[in-house]
Amino acid sequence: MLDQIKSYDQALFLFGVFLCFTTVLSLIWSIVFPKWRLWPPREYNIVLALFMWTKTFLIYGIILVLGFVEWGEIDVYAILRFGLGGALFLIGNVIVWREVFRFGYDQTSGRQGKLIISGFYKYSRNPQYVGDIMLLTGWAIISSAPYAIVLVGLVCATLVLAPFAEEPWLETTYGSRYLEYKARVRRFL
Repeated sequence: MLDQIKSYDQALFLFGVFLCFTTVLSLIWSIVFPKWRLWPPREYNIVLALFMWTKTFLIYGIILVLGFVEWGEIDVYAILRFGLGGALFLIGNVIVWREVFRFGYDQTSGRQGKLIISGFYKYSRNPQYVGDIMLLTGWAIISSAPYAIVLVGLVCATLVLAPFAEEPWLETTYGSRYLEYKARVRRFL
């Protein structure tokens, strides 16, 4: 089965690049034209939430598949691959999923909710993005797969860009409470 997927690895990679590129374009649009922003959504609806989650899981799924298909194509010491890579992957997953479950599906999908400044949010304004970057980097190291590594880099760039689209909305939505929080807590680490 991996051999069959291997014959499509370049197409999967290019589709992943396309998904990342369109996400970056939507974030740049949202930063430059906040009045007509795409993220966070101006009005939450289930169709938009499903689209966002489908796109996210497609990108992450492609990275996972390419990691398995090209497993170990780059020679990396085992202690680095499974020690550092495994630690980043596990810690990143703990951070991401803890905060996703605290936020809930709707708020993680862009629906306005309450301002959360506890838990990992005491240390970072964007712990879910930090966790995603950690788990993706961990997977890139573990898999040592060239296409997966490139896509991880593109997704990480997207995750670094996303807060710049979100922060004006957060300032408008939560006002002085968010501004005080922003002054106290770093964007990432």
